[in-house]
Amino acid sequence: MSSFAKYILFGVFSFYLATSCFGQNKYGHTQAGNACNGFIILKDGTKKLGIVYVKSLTRNEVKVTFKTNGGKKKTYKPSQLQAYQYSYKEKDQTNNWIHYSSYYEVKTVDRAPIPFSPKKVFLHREIKGDISLYSFYYEDRSDVQDPVKYEFYIETAAGFSKVKKDEFESLARKLFRDYPAMIKRLGTRGFRYNNLHRMVRDYQFFKLNNHSPDEYRIAPGNYYDGE
Repeated sequence: MSSFAKYILFGVFSFYLATSCFGQNKYGHTQAGNACNGFIILKDGTKKLGIVYVKSLTRNEVKVTFKTNGGKKKTYKPSQLQAYQYSYKEKDQTNNWIHYSSYYEVKTVDRAPIPFSPKKVFLHREIKGDISLYSFYYEDRSDVQDPVKYEFYIETAAGFSKVKKDEFESLARKLFRDYPAMIKRLGTRGFRYNNLHRMVRDYQFFKLNNHSPDEYRIAPGNYYDGE
C-alpha cells in the first residue's frame, strides 16, 4: 500500500474516532467520553457546527466542551451560550441503527446539579411542543448507592416550572385536560410521575395526529421532535 493511501486511511480512521458516538447509559443518554457531531448556539443566535465532547449527566448541565472542524477545543458555560446539541446512534433489538439527538437549552433551575455549581444550567430538553419537557439531573452525594437523581421541568404558555411529585396528578389533569383517554389512566401503572416523558410524547402525538381524544394511542418509535 502506498504511503498516500495509508495517509488517507489514517485520516478516515481518525475522523471516525473523533466522531464516534455510540451506546447509551441507563438513563437513555450516550456515554460520557464520547465525541459526537453537534452544534452550539451563541448568545447572538449564531450556530456553529463541530464536535461536542460528552460528559456525565450532571456535568453536561454545567459546561460543554466543543470544537469546530479544524479548530481547538473550547469549554463554554451556560452564561456564554443559548444552547447546544449532540447526535448519536444506538442499535435497536433488530440490529438497526437508530439516530438520536440530545438538545440542551439554558434555563435556571431550583438547585445546583453538582455541589457549588450555578443554578443556571444547560437543561436537557426531551420534547418540544405545546408542552416542552426537560430532564434535570443532580447529585445527591448522601446516597452512595444511587447518587444521581432527576426531576422534570415543563414549559407551557403559562411559563417554566418544576414538576413536583406530590402535585403531579393535579398538574397532569390540567396539562392533558383535552385528552380524556390519558386522564382516565392517571395514577395507574405506566401513568405516574416517572412515566411523564412518555405521556408528554404521546400527548404531543395526539395533538399532531388529531385522533379521537377518547382513544389512547402510543406515539410510534420513530416519533421525534428534535431541532
